[in-house]
Amino acid sequence: MNTFICRNCGKSVTKSNPQSVYCSKACMAEDYKKRLVGANNPAWKGGGDGYAGENFVAMSEFIHSRDKVCTDCGGSKHLSVHHKIPQRFWLKLEDFNTEDNLVLLCRSCHFKRPEHYWVELPKNLYDPKLHLPEPPERTAARLRKKPVCPVCGKTCKGHRNRYCSYSCSNKARWKDGVYDASLVKNFGDPPVTRWNKKEK
Repeated sequence: MNTFICRNCGKSVTKSNPQSVYCSKACMAEDYKKRLVGANNPAWKGGGDGYAGENFVAMSEFIHSRDKVCTDCGGSKHLSVHHKIPQRFWLKLEDFNTEDNLVLLCRSCHFKRPEHYWVELPKNLYDPKLHLPEPPERTAARLRKKPVCPVCGKTCKGHRNRYCSYSCSNKARWKDGVYDASLVKNFGDPPVTRWNKKEK
């Protein structure tokens, strides 16, 4: 048995594990929260302030005091600062945290903003001294347009999909002769599958 003093609460504890330094998991979690924060955490990468530029925190407080409510719907709950022109189009982080580019929005209005999904910057907003016409390659991959289904013309669900559904995939396979036509009684009619039952 091992008798020791808990590193967090200072109680004297006896346990069978010779390597124990905490009296309980709750004490261990509490001590970790105190000690392993910020730069003391081994996973620390400099914090989140640099993500939106050094002046974002100060500008965010200013926008909250300036707008006070959501500029789209007038709501006062779950407010956050939104960039009219997204970060991926700016050459410098410091330049995109300006009064003109920041606006206060509630959570639901924030999600509805179309600029989140811009693949290229609109020409009326583009300034070659400040902006990139298209986002860098790493960001552009996430925003690239989804392919169009060659069978029905609908937009596919993912970037790697060739067809919008299993039904369209089956139709294309029958057309290309991938399936054996001898298995079908009425030649030319694809079999009823769980994907194309709804169409009939």
